[in-house]
Amino acid sequence: MIKSFLFAFATLFTVASFAQKSNISDAILRYRKYNLMGASYEDNLKNLTEAKSFIDLASINSETSGSTYMHYYRGQIYYSLMELMAAGAVLKGVKPDEKQAAEYEKIVKESFDIVQNTPKSKEKKDVDDFIDGKASQSFEMGMFFYKKKDYTNATYSFMSCYEISKKFGKTPNEDARVNVTTSLLKAVDTLLSTNKLEDAYSLNEIVFNAMPKDIDVIISLINLNLKKNDVVNTEKYLSEAIKLDSTNVQLYSFLGGTYYDMGKVDKAVDAYKKCIKMDPNYAQAIFEYCSILFNQGRDVILELNKNLILQNLDCILESMN
Repeated sequence: MIKSFLFAFATLFTVASFAQKSNISDAILRYRKYNLMGASYEDNLKNLTEAKSFIDLASINSETSGSTYMHYYRGQIYYSLMELMAAGAVLKGVKPDEKQAAEYEKIVKESFDIVQNTPKSKEKKDVDDFIDGKASQSFEMGMFFYKKKDYTNATYSFMSCYEISKKFGKTPNEDARVNVTTSLLKAVDTLLSTNKLEDAYSLNEIVFNAMPKDIDVIISLINLNLKKNDVVNTEKYLSEAIKLDSTNVQLYSFLGGTYYDMGKVDKAVDAYKKCIKMDPNYAQAIFEYCSILFNQGRDVILELNKNLILQNLDCILESMN
Protein backbone atom coordinates (compact mmCIF):
# COMPACT_ATOMS: atom_id res chain seq x y z
CA MET A 1 0.00 0.00 0.00
CA ILE A 2 2.75 2.42 1.02
CA LYS A 3 4.80 1.40 -2.00
CA SER A 4 1.84 2.05 -4.30
CA PHE A 5 1.31 5.46 -2.70
CA LEU A 6 4.97 6.43 -3.11
CA PHE A 7 4.88 5.32 -6.75
CA ALA A 8 1.74 7.36 -7.37
CA PHE A 9 3.22 10.35 -5.57
CA ALA A 10 6.45 10.17 -7.59
CA THR A 11 4.50 9.64 -10.78
CA LEU A 12 2.45 12.76 -10.01
CA PHE A 13 5.58 14.91 -10.03
CA THR A 14 6.84 13.24 -13.19
CA VAL A 15 3.54 13.91 -14.96
CA ALA A 16 3.50 17.51 -13.69
CA SER A 17 7.05 18.05 -14.93
CA PHE A 18 6.20 16.50 -18.29
CA ALA A 19 3.10 18.68 -18.53
CA GLN A 20 5.17 21.83 -18.06
CA LYS A 21 7.71 20.76 -20.69
CA SER A 22 4.76 19.85 -22.89
CA ASN A 23 3.64 23.49 -22.70
CA ILE A 24 6.83 24.46 -24.52
CA SER A 25 6.30 21.75 -27.14
CA ASP A 26 2.66 22.79 -27.63
CA ALA A 27 3.71 26.43 -27.99
CA ILE A 28 6.36 25.53 -30.58
CA LEU A 29 3.89 23.34 -32.49
CA ARG A 30 1.46 26.26 -32.89
CA TYR A 31 4.20 28.82 -33.50
CA ARG A 32 5.58 26.81 -36.40
CA LYS A 33 2.21 27.14 -38.15
CA TYR A 34 2.70 30.91 -38.23
CA ASN A 35 3.50 32.23 -41.70
CA LEU A 36 3.08 35.97 -42.15
CA MET A 37 3.08 35.89 -45.94
CA GLY A 38 1.68 32.40 -46.53
CA ALA A 39 -1.32 32.19 -44.20
CA SER A 40 -4.37 34.35 -43.54
CA TYR A 41 -4.32 36.97 -40.80
CA GLU A 42 -7.02 35.05 -38.92
CA ASP A 43 -5.11 31.73 -39.02
CA ASN A 44 -1.89 33.41 -37.95
CA LEU A 45 -3.64 35.17 -35.08
CA LYS A 46 -5.23 31.92 -33.90
CA ASN A 47 -1.93 30.01 -33.96
CA LEU A 48 0.07 32.76 -32.26
CA THR A 49 -2.60 33.31 -29.60
CA GLU A 50 -2.53 29.61 -28.74
CA ALA A 51 1.28 29.56 -28.82
CA LYS A 52 1.32 32.55 -26.46
CA SER A 53 -1.03 30.80 -24.01
CA PHE A 54 1.22 27.74 -23.77
CA ILE A 55 4.49 29.67 -23.59
CA ASP A 56 3.04 31.95 -20.88
CA LEU A 57 2.30 28.86 -18.77
CA ALA A 58 5.85 27.61 -19.27
CA SER A 59 7.30 31.03 -18.37
CA ILE A 60 5.67 31.10 -14.90
CA ASN A 61 6.40 27.51 -13.90
CA SER A 62 9.48 26.86 -11.79
CA GLU A 63 10.38 23.80 -13.88
CA THR A 64 10.74 25.77 -17.12
CA SER A 65 10.84 29.51 -16.29
CA GLY A 66 14.64 29.62 -16.37
CA SER A 67 15.06 27.52 -19.51
CA THR A 68 16.95 29.34 -22.27
CA TYR A 69 15.21 27.00 -24.71
CA MET A 70 11.85 28.29 -23.47
CA HIS A 71 13.01 31.92 -23.62
CA TYR A 72 14.33 31.48 -27.14
CA TYR A 73 10.84 30.51 -28.33
CA ARG A 74 9.09 32.96 -26.04
CA GLY A 75 11.05 35.78 -27.68
CA GLN A 76 10.18 34.52 -31.15
CA ILE A 77 6.47 34.13 -30.36
CA TYR A 78 6.14 37.61 -28.89
CA TYR A 79 8.16 39.11 -31.74
CA SER A 80 5.77 37.44 -34.19
CA LEU A 81 2.80 38.86 -32.26
CA MET A 82 4.32 42.32 -32.71
CA GLU A 83 4.88 41.63 -36.39
CA LEU A 84 1.31 40.38 -36.89
CA MET A 85 -0.11 43.36 -34.99
CA ALA A 86 1.60 45.73 -37.41
CA ALA A 87 0.32 43.73 -40.40
CA GLY A 88 -3.20 43.72 -38.97
CA ALA A 89 -3.13 47.48 -38.46
CA VAL A 90 -2.19 47.95 -42.12
CA LEU A 91 -5.02 45.64 -43.23
CA LYS A 92 -7.57 47.50 -41.10
CA GLY A 93 -6.22 50.95 -41.89
CA VAL A 94 -5.64 51.82 -38.23
CA LYS A 95 -2.67 52.58 -36.00
CA PRO A 96 -1.16 49.66 -34.03
CA ASP A 97 -1.87 49.49 -30.32
CA GLU A 98 1.30 51.19 -29.10
CA LYS A 99 0.84 50.13 -25.47
CA GLN A 100 0.39 46.48 -26.44
CA ALA A 101 3.34 46.65 -28.85
CA ALA A 102 5.53 48.10 -26.08
CA GLU A 103 4.56 45.22 -23.76
CA TYR A 104 5.38 42.64 -26.43
CA GLU A 105 8.69 44.36 -27.20
CA LYS A 106 9.63 44.32 -23.52
CA ILE A 107 9.04 40.56 -23.32
CA VAL A 108 11.00 39.90 -26.52
CA LYS A 109 13.97 41.82 -25.17
CA GLU A 110 13.67 40.21 -21.75
CA SER A 111 13.69 36.67 -23.13
CA PHE A 112 16.43 37.24 -25.69
CA ASP A 113 18.59 38.98 -23.06
CA ILE A 114 18.23 35.96 -20.77
CA VAL A 115 19.41 33.68 -23.58
CA GLN A 116 22.32 35.97 -24.47
CA ASN A 117 23.44 36.53 -20.88
CA THR A 118 23.20 32.94 -19.67
CA PRO A 119 26.65 31.27 -19.69
CA LYS A 120 26.91 28.26 -22.00
CA SER A 121 23.44 28.89 -23.45
CA LYS A 122 23.00 26.70 -26.52
CA GLU A 123 20.52 29.14 -28.06
CA LYS A 124 22.76 32.24 -28.24
CA LYS A 125 23.61 31.78 -31.91
CA ASP A 126 19.97 30.91 -32.67
CA VAL A 127 18.86 34.26 -31.23
CA ASP A 128 21.51 36.11 -33.25
CA ASP A 129 20.41 34.30 -36.40
CA PHE A 130 16.74 35.08 -35.73
CA ILE A 131 17.40 38.80 -35.20
CA ASP A 132 19.75 39.03 -38.20
CA GLY A 133 17.22 37.16 -40.33
CA LYS A 134 14.37 39.50 -39.42
CA ALA A 135 16.55 42.58 -39.98
CA SER A 136 17.73 41.23 -43.34
CA GLN A 137 14.14 40.59 -44.45
CA SER A 138 13.21 44.20 -43.69
CA PHE A 139 16.32 45.50 -45.45
CA GLU A 140 15.57 43.45 -48.57
CA MET A 141 11.97 44.72 -48.56
CA GLY A 142 13.34 48.25 -48.33
CA MET A 143 15.53 47.67 -51.38
CA PHE A 144 12.57 46.18 -53.26
CA PHE A 145 10.33 49.19 -52.53
CA TYR A 146 13.14 51.66 -53.24
CA LYS A 147 13.74 50.17 -56.69
CA LYS A 148 9.99 50.42 -57.32
CA LYS A 149 10.20 54.11 -56.30
CA ASP A 150 7.77 53.44 -53.47
CA TYR A 151 9.82 55.59 -51.13
CA THR A 152 7.30 55.67 -48.28
CA ASN A 153 7.26 51.88 -47.85
CA ALA A 154 11.02 51.82 -48.42
CA THR A 155 11.36 54.24 -45.51
CA TYR A 156 9.23 52.05 -43.24
CA SER A 157 11.11 48.88 -44.25
CA PHE A 158 14.58 50.32 -43.70
CA MET A 159 13.41 51.84 -40.41
CA SER A 160 12.13 48.42 -39.32
CA CYS A 161 15.56 46.92 -40.06
CA TYR A 162 17.28 49.68 -38.11
CA GLU A 163 14.91 49.35 -35.14
CA ILE A 164 15.28 45.54 -35.01
CA SER A 165 19.07 45.74 -35.01
CA LYS A 166 19.11 48.59 -32.47
CA LYS A 167 16.64 47.09 -29.97
CA PHE A 168 17.44 43.40 -30.18
CA GLY A 169 20.77 43.07 -31.96
CA LYS A 170 24.34 43.72 -30.86
CA THR A 171 24.79 46.92 -32.91
CA PRO A 172 22.42 49.14 -34.95
CA ASN A 173 22.54 48.57 -38.71
CA GLU A 174 24.25 51.71 -40.03
CA ASP A 175 23.41 50.95 -43.68
CA ALA A 176 19.73 50.76 -42.77
CA ARG A 177 19.94 54.10 -40.91
CA VAL A 178 21.47 55.84 -43.93
CA ASN A 179 18.85 54.29 -46.21
CA VAL A 180 16.04 55.47 -43.93
CA THR A 181 17.17 59.07 -44.38
CA THR A 182 17.68 58.73 -48.14
CA SER A 183 14.26 57.11 -48.64
CA LEU A 184 12.55 59.63 -46.34
CA LEU A 185 13.82 62.65 -48.27
CA LYS A 186 12.66 61.13 -51.56
CA ALA A 187 9.31 60.15 -50.01
CA VAL A 188 8.77 63.70 -48.72
CA ASP A 189 9.53 65.18 -52.16
CA THR A 190 7.16 62.71 -53.81
CA LEU A 191 4.34 63.42 -51.34
CA LEU A 192 4.80 67.18 -51.66
CA SER A 193 4.66 66.91 -55.45
CA THR A 194 1.14 65.48 -55.05
CA ASN A 195 0.09 68.09 -52.46
CA LYS A 196 0.20 65.63 -49.54
CA LEU A 197 1.90 67.90 -47.03
CA GLU A 198 0.26 66.30 -43.97
CA ASP A 199 1.26 62.78 -45.10
CA ALA A 200 4.83 63.97 -45.62
CA TYR A 201 4.85 65.59 -42.19
CA SER A 202 3.43 62.49 -40.48
CA LEU A 203 6.06 60.24 -42.08
CA ASN A 204 8.85 62.66 -41.17
CA GLU A 205 7.71 62.79 -37.54
CA ILE A 206 7.64 58.99 -37.30
CA VAL A 207 11.22 58.81 -38.54
CA PHE A 208 12.29 61.64 -36.22
CA ASN A 209 10.87 59.74 -33.21
CA ALA A 210 12.98 56.73 -34.21
CA MET A 211 16.09 58.73 -35.15
CA PRO A 212 15.97 62.00 -33.16
CA LYS A 213 19.65 62.80 -33.70
CA ASP A 214 19.70 62.58 -37.49
CA ILE A 215 20.32 66.15 -38.66
CA ASP A 216 18.93 65.57 -42.17
CA VAL A 217 15.67 64.22 -40.72
CA ILE A 218 15.35 67.30 -38.49
CA ILE A 219 16.11 69.75 -41.33
CA SER A 220 13.42 68.05 -43.40
CA LEU A 221 10.96 68.61 -40.52
CA ILE A 222 12.03 72.25 -40.32
CA ASN A 223 11.32 72.75 -44.02
CA LEU A 224 7.89 71.11 -43.67
CA ASN A 225 7.02 73.31 -40.72
CA LEU A 226 8.03 76.35 -42.74
CA LYS A 227 5.65 75.19 -45.48
CA LYS A 228 2.91 74.85 -42.86
CA ASN A 229 3.73 78.33 -41.50
CA ASP A 230 4.09 76.69 -38.09
CA VAL A 231 6.65 79.01 -36.49
CA VAL A 232 6.38 77.39 -33.04
CA ASN A 233 7.42 73.92 -34.23
CA THR A 234 9.93 75.45 -36.63
CA GLU A 235 11.65 77.11 -33.67
CA LYS A 236 11.47 73.85 -31.69
CA TYR A 237 13.15 71.73 -34.37
CA LEU A 238 15.67 74.45 -35.24
CA SER A 239 16.79 74.45 -31.61
CA GLU A 240 17.17 70.65 -31.75
CA ALA A 241 19.15 70.89 -34.98
CA ILE A 242 21.50 73.57 -33.64
CA LYS A 243 22.26 71.39 -30.61
CA LEU A 244 23.46 68.70 -33.02
CA ASP A 245 25.17 70.99 -35.55
CA SER A 246 26.07 74.33 -33.97
CA THR A 247 28.27 75.38 -36.92
CA ASN A 248 25.53 75.13 -39.57
CA VAL A 249 25.06 78.73 -40.77
CA GLN A 250 21.86 77.86 -42.65
CA LEU A 251 20.18 76.85 -39.40
CA TYR A 252 20.90 80.23 -37.81
CA SER A 253 19.55 81.96 -40.91
CA PHE A 254 16.34 79.90 -40.67
CA LEU A 255 16.16 80.67 -36.95
CA GLY A 256 16.48 84.41 -37.61
CA GLY A 257 13.59 84.30 -40.08
CA THR A 258 11.46 82.25 -37.68
CA TYR A 259 12.04 84.65 -34.78
CA TYR A 260 11.20 87.59 -37.04
CA ASP A 261 7.91 85.94 -38.08
CA MET A 262 7.13 85.37 -34.39
CA GLY A 263 7.70 89.06 -33.67
CA LYS A 264 10.86 88.35 -31.67
CA VAL A 265 12.94 90.91 -33.54
CA ASP A 266 15.80 91.12 -31.03
CA LYS A 267 16.26 87.33 -31.13
CA ALA A 268 16.13 87.46 -34.94
CA VAL A 269 18.91 90.05 -34.98
CA ASP A 270 21.03 87.88 -32.65
CA ALA A 271 20.52 84.82 -34.86
CA TYR A 272 21.49 86.71 -38.02
CA LYS A 273 24.54 88.16 -36.26
CA LYS A 274 25.71 84.65 -35.33
CA CYS A 275 25.16 83.50 -38.88
CA ILE A 276 27.12 86.41 -40.39
CA LYS A 277 29.90 86.01 -37.81
CA MET A 278 30.36 82.38 -38.90
CA ASP A 279 30.12 83.24 -42.60
CA PRO A 280 30.56 86.95 -43.46
CA ASN A 281 29.58 86.20 -47.08
CA TYR A 282 26.23 84.50 -46.30
CA ALA A 283 24.10 86.74 -48.54
CA GLN A 284 20.64 85.73 -47.30
CA ALA A 285 21.48 86.46 -43.66
CA ILE A 286 23.15 89.77 -44.55
CA PHE A 287 20.10 90.85 -46.57
CA GLU A 288 17.62 89.90 -43.83
CA TYR A 289 19.73 91.53 -41.13
CA CYS A 290 20.03 94.77 -43.10
CA SER A 291 16.29 94.71 -43.82
CA ILE A 292 15.55 94.55 -40.09
CA LEU A 293 17.93 97.43 -39.38
CA PHE A 294 16.42 99.44 -42.25
CA ASN A 295 12.89 98.83 -40.99
CA GLN A 296 13.92 99.74 -37.45
CA GLY A 297 15.53 102.93 -38.78
CA ARG A 298 12.46 103.73 -40.88
CA ASP A 299 10.22 103.28 -37.85
CA VAL A 300 12.39 105.72 -35.89
CA ILE A 301 12.27 108.26 -38.73
CA LEU A 302 8.50 107.91 -39.06
CA GLU A 303 8.09 108.43 -35.33
CA LEU A 304 10.29 111.56 -35.48
CA ASN A 305 8.32 112.88 -38.45
CA LYS A 306 5.08 112.16 -36.63
CA ASN A 307 6.29 114.18 -33.61
CA LEU A 308 7.43 117.05 -35.85
CA ILE A 309 4.06 117.13 -37.61
CA LEU A 310 2.25 117.23 -34.27
CA GLN A 311 4.52 120.02 -33.03
CA ASN A 312 3.92 122.04 -36.22
CA LEU A 313 0.19 121.44 -35.92
CA ASP A 314 0.24 122.76 -32.35
CA CYS A 315 2.07 125.90 -33.55
CA ILE A 316 -0.47 126.44 -36.34
CA LEU A 317 -3.40 126.07 -33.92
CA GLU A 318 -1.81 128.51 -31.45
CA SER A 319 -1.27 131.11 -34.20
CA MET A 320 -4.90 130.76 -35.27
CA ASN A 321 -6.01 131.53 -31.73
